[in-house]
Amino acid sequence: MTAKSRHTKGWLIALVILAILVALVLFAWLWLLPYYIEKRLVDTFASLTGREVSIEQVSIDPFDAQVTLDRLRIAGEADQPVLASETIVARLQWPSLWESGWRLDSLTFEDPRLRLIRQQDGEWNLVQLFAGKRDANRQKTPIRIARIEVRQGRLDLVNRRLAEPVTLTLGAIRMSAENYDNTSARPFTLQGQANWNGGTLNGQGEMGFAPWTLDLDFTLNALPLTTLSGYVEAFSRARVTGGELSAALVLQAGRAGDEATRVRGDGDIVNPVLSYPEKDEPLAKAQRLAIDGLYFDSGEKTLDIQRLALISPWTEVVIDENLKTNLDVWQPPPRENDAQEKGLGYAVAEISLDGGGLAFADRHLSQPFSLDFSRLDGSWKNLNSGTPADGRVDIAGQVSGGAPPDGSPSDGAPLRIQGMFDPLGEAVEGDLQLQFEQLNLAVFSPYARRFGGYAIEQGQGTLRLDFRIEKGQLMTNNRLELRRIELGEQVEDSAGGGLPLRTLIDMLQTDDGVIELDVPMTLPLDNPSAVKVGEVVDDAIDEALENVLSSPLETLSETTGIGDEKESDEKESDEKESDEKESDNAPSKGSTR
Repeated sequence: MTAKSRHTKGWLIALVILAILVALVLFAWLWLLPYYIEKRLVDTFASLTGREVSIEQVSIDPFDAQVTLDRLRIAGEADQPVLASETIVARLQWPSLWESGWRLDSLTFEDPRLRLIRQQDGEWNLVQLFAGKRDANRQKTPIRIARIEVRQGRLDLVNRRLAEPVTLTLGAIRMSAENYDNTSARPFTLQGQANWNGGTLNGQGEMGFAPWTLDLDFTLNALPLTTLSGYVEAFSRARVTGGELSAALVLQAGRAGDEATRVRGDGDIVNPVLSYPEKDEPLAKAQRLAIDGLYFDSGEKTLDIQRLALISPWTEVVIDENLKTNLDVWQPPPRENDAQEKGLGYAVAEISLDGGGLAFADRHLSQPFSLDFSRLDGSWKNLNSGTPADGRVDIAGQVSGGAPPDGSPSDGAPLRIQGMFDPLGEAVEGDLQLQFEQLNLAVFSPYARRFGGYAIEQGQGTLRLDFRIEKGQLMTNNRLELRRIELGEQVEDSAGGGLPLRTLIDMLQTDDGVIELDVPMTLPLDNPSAVKVGEVVDDAIDEALENVLSSPLETLSETTGIGDEKESDEKESDEKESDEKESDNAPSKGSTR
């Protein structure tokens, strides 16, 4: 073998050895790379979240720069991880292996579970994970992802800023996002859809974590209203027990909402039902509720609505045995910091009614009293909790009571409500006129029994009621015109006094069977039981009697017959005196002229 051939052979051996060494290094590198990537990912996630992180397996496709993570889990509270995913597939950019941070062409989550928690201080639990943690030099760990895909995901949104924490859960999430870069203030774009408790949610817009910003257009379709019961019950003690919500809304938060949460849009609720907090009985319901021009601002704590259209709404107002009403159910539950926190301000430009109803019941009487208001049509305009407004009311309908004592149905009487009343104002004030025509008086038998000692069998009434609410007092000036009242038998459970009711009717009614009464009353709203209804009725009757008894002898003669007996006695006395005079003037027996 020549020297040249020996030299060539040596180079070949060296090349083979080098190739073997490179192959060994490459094999070792590919064998160790998954462990390296797993450790680096675990360290990155743990540093960003301050939580325990585990990855069951890491596999690599070096020819496609693809890394697959199986069963990633970031620990949360108890057994609920804040982030978990069955499979995560990442297409790396090779510089990610030696540079700080991560550069990915794509990141795909299969069956992920994310639990986002809004803490009481307003911060999110995973803000550092998405925004990136800063090191000692105030530099972020860069994370740049060209495209993110989510398939069959689940998101739990937990709000702990409310008195009772509320959790909203979205399932079957399919979402895509582009141009995520936690080192840039520019938000990334996203779009997706999800199932929401039987309804559907579609959205698109922009989101960013540093600074936090959200600007999202989304639509809801057939979302069960009970899903939002936790938020509704933060503003009212009434419970949401039915209804479906569809809406087109714009949601802005963080920088996009000037550091507040803002919602604007329109909505439609089908068959909403609100129930009492302590029992499964409906308090209010409707066939449909349409909301136009809604605007909510959490920073200003305002809720503005251009129009609420109520189709076939119904509610009830109840006076209980202690003369308290059920209206306090509409108020929010008491909180310890209510005195320090500003309440939510409301402004409603118009509420329209179409076929509405209201059931009124007074249960403090021995025999319960009820009235049903139906076919209520009209509007209520300019309601505002922050500034004085009209609160102009114009509603027409019908009113009827429970079945009369003889069991015959009570006919509906025309009803008209007009005036101004704004229950949302800082001070509750109003001036209303209520007019009832041809009202069946038999339905008022419980009051007649209570304060007059008799049941009413029949009669009709026209009532013109003027209400004024001012400085915590309800002042009324009521004009009652009662026609052809017929009473039943006297009852024992009367609390009335003075003249018997039957005698009063005989004294007060005209020849046409009409009684007119003026019943003024002042009622302190903070202590309604301070007013004695019987005394108010007595005062009204006394005033009516003063007007009627301008000729006392004539009135008594008509009602008791005393005047007729006196006239008869006077006539008999005159006749006797005349006879005696005639007898004195007559000639006696035996006398002559």
